[in-house]
Amino acid sequence: VGGGMFYTAPLLAHQLSIPSVRLEWDRIDARMYDPGAEPVLAPLLGELGLDRVPEPDLWLDVCPPSLRPADPVPARPVRWIPGNPQRPLESWMYTKGDRPRVYITAGTRLFSGDALRDMAKSIAGLGVEVVVGAPENVAAELRDELPDVKIGWVPLDVLAPTCDVIMHHGGGGTDMTALNAGVPQLVAHPEYPTEATRQITEFGAAILVESGGQDDITEACQKLLDDPSYRERAQILAQEFTELPPLGE
Repeated sequence: VGGGMFYTAPLLAHQLSIPSVRLEWDRIDARMYDPGAEPVLAPLLGELGLDRVPEPDLWLDVCPPSLRPADPVPARPVRWIPGNPQRPLESWMYTKGDRPRVYITAGTRLFSGDALRDMAKSIAGLGVEVVVGAPENVAAELRDELPDVKIGWVPLDVLAPTCDVIMHHGGGGTDMTALNAGVPQLVAHPEYPTEATRQITEFGAAILVESGGQDDITEACQKLLDDPSYRERAQILAQEFTELPPLGE
C-alpha cells in the first residue's frame, strides 16, 4: 500500500508478484508527478523489466462524490481520516468565543512568516478572532508583530470545528481537514495546482484568490463570513465524508 508519490509500493509489489494498492491522502491529483518520476526511476524500471511504473491493482479515493472529476480513474471510495500533527491541547483550541474565528496556515513546511503576517493583517479590521498555525520557528518571529493573535502549531482536526473560515495556501491536508469539518475555505495565492481548489470553489464552499493584494483577501473573507451559503455547501461535503466506508470495511 502506498500513497500517490510513493513509488516503492507498486515496484515492490511487482517484484514480489503481489497486488498493490494506491491510497490517496488528499484531493491533489498526484498523477501529475508520474512523468517526472519515471526518468529518475528508469534504471530500476529496467532491472525489473518495466518501461513505466505499474498501475495499482486497487485505487482508494478519499474524494467526496460531489468533487470527483467527470472522468475519474476507476477507484473505490473510502472515508478520509484526519492525521494532523498533534501537540498538547489547550481549552481554547476546542472551544469558541463570541467572535467569528478565522484560522490561517500555510502548512508544516514553512520557512517564512511573511504570507501569514500579511493575511492576518488583511483581516484585522473584520472583528474576528484570528488564529495562525505555524511551526515554532516561524511562530516565534510573528508573535511580536501580531500580539493580539494566537500563533503556534495547532492540531487542525481539533480546531477546525470551531472555525468560521479557514485561510490557507492550497495544501491537501488543510483542504481535507476543512472539508471534513464543513468549514468554508479561502485559498490565497496557492502554492499548489489549483484544480482541487477550483472544484470546491465551483461547488460553492470556498473562494480562491490567485492574485491581488490584501484588499482582495479582506473582501473574500468578509464574503465567506456574511454569506451562509458557503457554510451550507461545506456542510454538504462534510456529510458526504461521513457516508463513505471506513478503511476497515
